[in-house]
Amino acid sequence: MKLGKKNIIFHIGVILAVAAAVVGSANRQELDMYVVVDAVPRSSALGAMGEEVELPFSVELRSVSDFSSDVLIRRDVGGETVARVQVNHPLKVDGWQIYQFGFGTSHAEGDNTVSIFKLVRDKWLFVVYIGMLLMAFGAGLMLWQGGWGLWKSIVTGKGKWIMGGCLLTAAVVLCMSVFVPFANRTSLVPVLHSVWFVPHVTVYMFAYAILGAAALVAVYLLLIKRQGDICRERNICYNLVLTGTALLTFGMLAGAVWAKQAWGHYWTWDPKETWALITWVIYLISLHLHRFYPLGRKIELYIMLLAFLSLQMCWWGINLFPSLGKGSLHIYN
Repeated sequence: MKLGKKNIIFHIGVILAVAAAVVGSANRQELDMYVVVDAVPRSSALGAMGEEVELPFSVELRSVSDFSSDVLIRRDVGGETVARVQVNHPLKVDGWQIYQFGFGTSHAEGDNTVSIFKLVRDKWLFVVYIGMLLMAFGAGLMLWQGGWGLWKSIVTGKGKWIMGGCLLTAAVVLCMSVFVPFANRTSLVPVLHSVWFVPHVTVYMFAYAILGAAALVAVYLLLIKRQGDICRERNICYNLVLTGTALLTFGMLAGAVWAKQAWGHYWTWDPKETWALITWVIYLISLHLHRFYPLGRKIELYIMLLAFLSLQMCWWGINLFPSLGKGSLHIYN
């Protein structure tokens, strides 16, 4: 199964998600609300320019605990509701999502008595999610094609030593990911306490491992293998990149859904997000070159290596160079 007409669903999903996000950004509303415990309920919030925006409900803060707030919601129509707003668990009220964004104190004792809420209304979010679902389905087709191609290489005995090296590389990268100090922390910041944490990180780690193996094969083909004998091993490299890019797509989509639950944005142009997008796009370019420009063998391999360098910046470069990661929501203390 060739990637092209059979995976038009993936391309439609990308176009739909991007178009809906761009159009929806013009209609998206984001407000800030500061509420004090046992104070007069707030029925308005601050817009981007500092203007007061009236809401169809009011928020009364009952108490503030660790990273959550107990509130009483009074609707203009619909009565009262007692609820809790938590990090990663926004409260939905009349088309708005209320996020726990921060805490503060209004007296000298230092106890938390103020909650900072972010209110978001995004009418195009449903369309964005439809596009993301189509992307996920298309990525599943990519994963099937790449995995099947690799399996055939193992069964037929073609490039056995390459597949062995790939598995070794994958094992090394996975071990590095598991045994780094961050992975063994038992006390995580609140935003990391999410059901999306494990799938998001795990899928990315498998993607990094597979794409690392693909980079080794690309180096071998460029520096050692004779040009006339590249075709078979090039297909192995292609299937590795196809599999790894599919996993990158799953990881990016899981991260977008998680970010929406945590911060109210599925995309913030955070430094790590930006490098993840750059890496993903470069790998997609290499896949399309393989499909539509079969004679560009060396160009395809060089682009794969460029994508792997970009992946390094996304993986650990942001943390290594503080100037690049400045303001990143993905750097936790």
